[in-house]
Amino acid sequence: MNNKIFLAVSLSAAFLLIGVGCQNQTVAPQAPTPSANQPGVVGPGISGSSSAVPPTTQVNTTVPVVPPPPVKPPASVKANVTIQNFSFQPADLQVTSGSTVIWTNLDSVQHIVSLPGTFESSPLNSGDTFQYTFSIPGAYGYHCAIHPSMVGQITVK
Repeated sequence: MNNKIFLAVSLSAAFLLIGVGCQNQTVAPQAPTPSANQPGVVGPGISGSSSAVPPTTQVNTTVPVVPPPPVKPPASVKANVTIQNFSFQPADLQVTSGSTVIWTNLDSVQHIVSLPGTFESSPLNSGDTFQYTFSIPGAYGYHCAIHPSMVGQITVK
């Protein structure tokens, strides 16, 4: 009987010591771990319709930076006016800004293409050319300085 009392006292003392030791320790609460058996739980603090949490993988999203191709200036536009039979052909010409107009003398006599204050060619013999680049939009009336009845117009858009 003494053995039974000794055993009972020993067990009581052991439980008492274990219980006292646990009272002095603070245990942080644990967040519930999602499981496949919990409907509507996707991950900690996230609700949804999926019942499984997919593993996260890190994907390299670095995209190489490729510089754009260089912008080429528009090719220069050239337009031709012939001087023949004492007239400019075509007499009225429309071009875009930046266009170069080339006059070619096909007559057997000299001509001077002139727009006073803007340009004037030297005397053009048969087969000679003169050119001028128009950069400002507008209407430019020109004439032959030797034969004033010869007129033409360049319209720049």
